[in-house]
Amino acid sequence: MKEDFFIEIIKETLPESSRFIGDDTAYIPEKDLILTQDTLIEDVHFRKSTISPYYLGRKSIAVNLSDIAASGGVPTYVLISLSMPENIEESFIKEFYKGVHEICKEYGVLVVGGDLTKSFQITVSVCAVGFGNGLIPASRKNAKAGDYVVVTGNFGSSRAGLEILENYINVNLKSSCSEYSDCHSEDFSPKNLLNGENSQMDRFFASLRMTEKIHDNNMAAIKKFIEAHINPVPRIKEGRIILETAKKPALMDSSDGLADALSKICLFSNVGMEINFDDIPYDKDLSLVLSKLNRWGERGDFVAEVNPNNKIAPLEGGMGGDSKNNILNDKLFKWVLFGGEDYELVGTVSEKVYKKLLEINLPIIKIGTVIPPDSSPCPSIKFKNKTIKIDSEMMKKEIFGHFADCEQRLEGGGDEPSTEMPFNASNQATEEENK
Repeated sequence: MKEDFFIEIIKETLPESSRFIGDDTAYIPEKDLILTQDTLIEDVHFRKSTISPYYLGRKSIAVNLSDIAASGGVPTYVLISLSMPENIEESFIKEFYKGVHEICKEYGVLVVGGDLTKSFQITVSVCAVGFGNGLIPASRKNAKAGDYVVVTGNFGSSRAGLEILENYINVNLKSSCSEYSDCHSEDFSPKNLLNGENSQMDRFFASLRMTEKIHDNNMAAIKKFIEAHINPVPRIKEGRIILETAKKPALMDSSDGLADALSKICLFSNVGMEINFDDIPYDKDLSLVLSKLNRWGERGDFVAEVNPNNKIAPLEGGMGGDSKNNILNDKLFKWVLFGGEDYELVGTVSEKVYKKLLEINLPIIKIGTVIPPDSSPCPSIKFKNKTIKIDSEMMKKEIFGHFADCEQRLEGGGDEPSTEMPFNASNQATEEENK
């Protein structure tokens, strides 16, 4: 991935700083300071059509607090740099900082400064400051053979929310507004749906119920996955407890996907991992969303009409049997492993520490084991009777890359990044299985 290449250039150019670069946060031991910075850019990380200013404010803080959580630190202060077009409405500023204020209040964090500048599009860059409070922060370098691989929650939910926002609400709601007796675009746009006012969200879903095309249980899934995408929860308490109990765990957050976190821990710790896909927690309604969003162009009881541009083509090869099931299995694999933005913690601890965490009822799930590295330090996933190695080549193809996407656009690859991934889990296996 080109970002990693650029980071190596930066470390070589700034040799005195290289020891601070590599984890989700930088730790300054002389001051017990934990520092991180993250940036959200319009049309790269979010679209104005699918997130409100209120939730953009919340999410901008949450993604930085998640980095502090992955260190096991205690977040304390944030500084916010907000760039925006000069014609931005005052209501945007008010709602954005309302979201900022509420999440900071929830986690005991104080905004102590920042910057405001004019730009062509909205860009939010946040620096978060925390403290170790007597403990050395966790690191992705700390995994050891024999450790358990653990996570704190579900994966794939944020990707499901993104798919609903991008392909269901934006396209299908507009295309089927004529079917609603009281549907008006200004009342039922995603911007109003997600503006932080429950009454507007309830109005939206009540209107959809009137069509009798969406069942109540499906409606709950839509709400749940949208919230997972626009309102992530930083696992600050969990990260702190893991650090206090394990003292030296390997830990990351899953902002760039579960596969990315597992791969980086393997790489930086020089270990391998054996992961059982069936042990990875994901919401059971993911299968519901997958099956309903991908109806092969048919009308269904979940959406008014499937977006034909998002139709999934049958995969080549496969495991045999029902090709539609193969497609759903492959999509499930991608969403859970590569979907990203779930902001759960991913780490490794000893068996003894794992049992202690269970005894204190910390919501933590074992998904695999750390093993000595094989030919290359990377995780292997047991999936549908096959073992799939998540090596560097697969990561290049599957994971979102800022600069790879820019190259695609410059080469005439289109204006928008593709949401489709080339990976076919049905056809992947280790060399041993192919012999």
